[in-house]
Amino acid sequence: MFTIPDICLVVMYHYIKGSSRKYGPCWTSYELFTDQIKYLKASYNIIDPQVYHSYLNGETESLPDNSCVLTFDDGLREHYEVVVPVLKEFGIKGIFFINGFPLAEKSFLDVHKVHIARNILSDEVFIHKFEEILRDIDIDSFNYYNDYSDPKKLENIYRYDSRHMQKLKYFITYRLDYSIFQILFDKLLEGVVGNLSSHLENYYMNSKEIKSLCDEGMTIGNHTWSHKLLSRLSTSAQKEEITKNHCLLNDITGKNIFAFSVPYGKTDSFNNDTTDNLVSLDYKASYITERGINVGKKDRFHILRIDTNELVRSKER
Repeated sequence: MFTIPDICLVVMYHYIKGSSRKYGPCWTSYELFTDQIKYLKASYNIIDPQVYHSYLNGETESLPDNSCVLTFDDGLREHYEVVVPVLKEFGIKGIFFINGFPLAEKSFLDVHKVHIARNILSDEVFIHKFEEILRDIDIDSFNYYNDYSDPKKLENIYRYDSRHMQKLKYFITYRLDYSIFQILFDKLLEGVVGNLSSHLENYYMNSKEIKSLCDEGMTIGNHTWSHKLLSRLSTSAQKEEITKNHCLLNDITGKNIFAFSVPYGKTDSFNNDTTDNLVSLDYKASYITERGINVGKKDRFHILRIDTNELVRSKER
């Protein structure tokens, strides 16, 4: 007899903002977020992430029809202030992936420095300033960046960005030396943001808020310590990125963390070392950003997601 396989749609959210400012392509308005939750609630069975994880690990046999899981990356403040009240209103549970670095070091993640620059500057000005500073501080890196071209690959990774911005983002994430990044973005943001650290408190959730989410039945997940591209790291550095954050989140929540979200999330952004580390820590699931709907008990360490951009949109967007 033919059996229809279980399916699960996993939706990925990052920024949810009330203004029309643009935080890169991962931005959703308050209004659109609420509209999407109403749409998903009417069209799917939005399940507790732990139900899905139990299914993937063979602890249950099946999922509800048209299952859906909601995920929220980066531990942003609006997840606590905006997202959770909406989820509670609709009786929904979600999973929130947290980075420990902002909590422990009281500093911004590098990836968010890029977003802040893009939010303040037009893409044209941002690209011009970036190239100008890079040329001044490291001509070899600039020449590599200037010569790089792989339109098909860039379109796959950064489908919502312009071609020029795709190239810049790829270079920052996959090629730029981390020490050069710090110098470059200190110069780029100088005089544009003012005291960047003064914005930190309103940017990320704090430990008490994360504990509160957990106590209210939301799932807390590991998003690494500092959101670095794991495939660029040595075996030992990768282990530290995952384990250090794992221990911090265990301490904050008082519970064992068992779900992971891969920073950047493409198949070339992690490797076998990543999976080995997760297995050693008894993780049940790992989410990536490759697009698609999950069918059956697929590889629990390669859970596909779709971005909020790919859901029903409102006129505001």
